Amino acid sequence: ASDRGKPFGVADANGNVVASLNFNMDEMHCAIGRVQIQKMYPIAQRRNHFVTQLMEGIRDVKAVRFAKIPEGAVSSYWFLCLYFDDLAVTCDKATFSAALEAEGVPLTTSYGGNPYIFQWYPLRRVFGNSGYPWAAPEYKGDRNKTYTMDDLPVCAENKQNIIRLLINESWDNPEIIDGVVKAFHKVWEAYKK
Repeated sequence: ASDRGKPFGVADANGNVVASLNFNMDEMHCAIGRVQIQKMYPIAQRRNHFVTQLMEGIRDVKAVRFAKIPEGAVSSYWFLCLYFDDLAVTCDKATFSAALEAEGVPLTTSYGGNPYIFQWYPLRRVFGNSGYPWAAPEYKGDRNKTYTMDDLPVCAENKQNIIRLLINESWDNPEIIDGVVKAFHKVWEAYKK
């Protein structure tokens, strides 16, 4: 599964065609990975520093709020989900987000990680054509159940309201933090009620 289930060479695929991770590594990949793992904690610390500064800098921007981190947990902030509050502004999420992007803030207006939309889920191809885990004798759930957003109201609401900020560990620079904070304030001032 060196392609991690991506639909290379598969016509009309809607996302990954099998549920898979990339475990196809040799010794060289492992050696590189060991070095990269050593960099992981400093990278996460810089990302956390940026997010802490951003939280402080835009706490009065009522158009967005931060996702709650469970007590005792620490996020690596590969990206940062903000919840958009359309009641606080005179525009929709797309307009607010486009204005932030125009100010140089990299973001997306959705989160595409919804496994039920990928072919491997409705076709039951997690492990080739075996039907597992649904075909396993131990599986006690509905083997034929498929999901839509109607079955997942919290997921649907989050998908509708999330702005996903694409952050980088180099953003712990005070000038970058200040620039992102100013961008949020500028857009907030333009659209606040």
